[in-house]
Amino acid sequence: MKQFLTCTEVANRLGVHVGTVRGWVRAGMIPAHRLGGRFRRLDWDEVVGAMRRHRRKLRPADESSDVGVSDDAAR
Repeated sequence: MKQFLTCTEVANRLGVHVGTVRGWVRAGMIPAHRLGGRFRRLDWDEVVGAMRRHRRKLRPADESSDVGVSDDAAR
């Protein structure tokens, strides 16, 4: 199931500033989906994939995860 998040929610999960996430979207590093033409949402699985491709370090979602995201988010 797709999990659509706001830029702020993605920034909180990754441990970066929301402006950084917006910049990555503008640069095309992270795909974003427009809802209603105005609101931008990001699919968490696509964000994780993009971060892995661009070799960005992800903040662990929980202490047991060694790949930077929880097992649920990685699926």
